[in-house]
Amino acid sequence: MLRALVEKTTRLFGDPIATVRDMGTAGAKAVAALRERGVADLICHCHVLAAVGKKLFEQPYALLRKLLKSSNVRTDVRALLRDLRADPATRPHAGRFGKGVVREDLSALSLWIREDDGSKDPRYPVALVHLEFFQRCREALQRARDWVTGSRTLPERRAREHLATRVRRCDRDIRFAGAVARLEEGWQAFCALRDVLQLSNTELPRADVRAHQRARALGSTPDARDQGGAGRLPRRTR
Repeated sequence: MLRALVEKTTRLFGDPIATVRDMGTAGAKAVAALRERGVADLICHCHVLAAVGKKLFEQPYALLRKLLKSSNVRTDVRALLRDLRADPATRPHAGRFGKGVVREDLSALSLWIREDDGSKDPRYPVALVHLEFFQRCREALQRARDWVTGSRTLPERRAREHLATRVRRCDRDIRFAGAVARLEEGWQAFCALRDVLQLSNTELPRADVRAHQRARALGSTPDARDQGGAGRLPRRTR
């Protein structure tokens, strides 16, 4: 079918200057005759990037996804967010963590852990949502200290300890550290290739045309943003 379409197109318009295709065998066979006639046969940069990313991330990313699922950290953070939202932030309330005011900063922190800035992500492997979630969990307690400043009420202290207990589960299983280290190392190479190919989020398949390249520097605070580069993990545009 694809070869027939290529042949019909060349009969109507002549040989193209070049062809651009994915890495599948069907596309290669469809343009084989053109390639033999000297027409440049090019591979789509997005498909090259995706293929390299899947090779780099497939095993450690699958392991990280499995570990996060079994740890129930996401489920517990979602439940914490629900409980905190149920407590009015402006007046004392006897909620799950006791009677007292619970500032909205803790709800915001729980929401940040779960969803980051909430915008749409590019598809895997250009974005690694499970790795980003793990990194936010790793930063959550420092964020709690920064966001909920001054003296804390009893329910705020209890909610923070509840959160700490949940996110520290990721420190108890050494497999987390191994998977994350492999992913962060692979991300350096992936971003270097992406820079060479000059692919921003808007140029990816099915990308939101409003998207722009935003990135997180691995090992830094989640607010680090720029136009991308080696060693940077894209923020949620995704």
